[in-house]
Amino acid sequence: MHGQHIYRRGAMAVVAGGVLAIAACSSGSTASSAGSSPSASASGSAAASVAYAQQQLAKYSGTSATFTAPGPALKNVASLRGKVVYYVPIGLTVPYFQVVLSGLRDAAAAAGLTVRPCDPAFSPSGVAQCLSQAAHSGAAAVITDSIPNAMAQQGINLLESKHIPILVGDQGSPPSTDELGYNSPPTNLTTSLEADWIIAESKGTGDIILPEITDSAASIGYVENGAIPEIHTHCPGCKLTVIKTSTEQLSSLPSLISTALVQDPHVGYVLSEFDADVSAIIHGLQTVSAARGVKVTGINGVLSNLQFIAQGNYQAEDTGDNGYQFGWASIDEVLRQLLGQPVVPDEHVGIRVFTAANVAGLTLTTEAANTGQWYGSGDFKQVYQELWGVSQ
Repeated sequence: MHGQHIYRRGAMAVVAGGVLAIAACSSGSTASSAGSSPSASASGSAAASVAYAQQQLAKYSGTSATFTAPGPALKNVASLRGKVVYYVPIGLTVPYFQVVLSGLRDAAAAAGLTVRPCDPAFSPSGVAQCLSQAAHSGAAAVITDSIPNAMAQQGINLLESKHIPILVGDQGSPPSTDELGYNSPPTNLTTSLEADWIIAESKGTGDIILPEITDSAASIGYVENGAIPEIHTHCPGCKLTVIKTSTEQLSSLPSLISTALVQDPHVGYVLSEFDADVSAIIHGLQTVSAARGVKVTGINGVLSNLQFIAQGNYQAEDTGDNGYQFGWASIDEVLRQLLGQPVVPDEHVGIRVFTAANVAGLTLTTEAANTGQWYGSGDFKQVYQELWGVSQ
């Protein structure tokens, strides 16, 4: 493995594979070609697709009013006061990780802990160094983020040998053990929702390009268990072109996008697996005159991407998960590990579909991004503190 490898939240790099065109059809039928007159059955199917998508979007376009406790209350959290938890994301320069770090710090402070970040700078050797530093500096626990276990295995083995709990973030939800737990936002759902927005906006006839990142099982699963089956199942009138990608050369993504647009000038949408890919996608679109009306979707709810939506700069939708809340959720899981309790399967991290309609009412600042203001009232903080027995 070499170069900069960013597996979930970071800037996706390059497209190395071929292009796989998929007609999202059922029973072997094909999508209607441009300019043809749809049959009554096709029109009915499109209407059903749109109705379904609109229903899904309606569930997630508003803020979260209440938060349900994810698990049982914890006892003796006070015994952990003063302990240090390391946070090791694949690269701290990624904006989303800064939001998570903000949540981690606030949650840890509420519980009497300290969070110490370490930046591997997207390097396998950097990951090993950070995990070794944690192991040899008395860390009580370690939280990783968007780092495949294979990339961190040496460090994981070292931490486990010292019985230091590890919480793996954003790598799906495999079975957890006492010392190796997993915590991920509902990313399959977020990519499904961006697909739903395209289905609704295109009236069930979208011509879509999807760059799929194939670096890890998690990155593959985010779309192959999310957006792709959502389009296949609920949009028989859509056309989907999947571009298999890797993270070797980010500079190649714009040219691949522009080539796909030249090959199919009827493309109306690019479904981006992560917000960090969007700038490269926009760069590719800007080189093709036929792409001026193409709309881009994404996930993560990063500040710069919501600003793209506000500016009308190609991106029209973003399904975000509350990274600040995810920080609190991660501390909840770590406390459970440290107290010998099983991690909970679902921390109920809030998600929200952002479009021009609701972005217009948001405060688009770093402070707002780092405190989760865009997702609701924040009563999850009170719920967590009550669970931990540290209510203010």
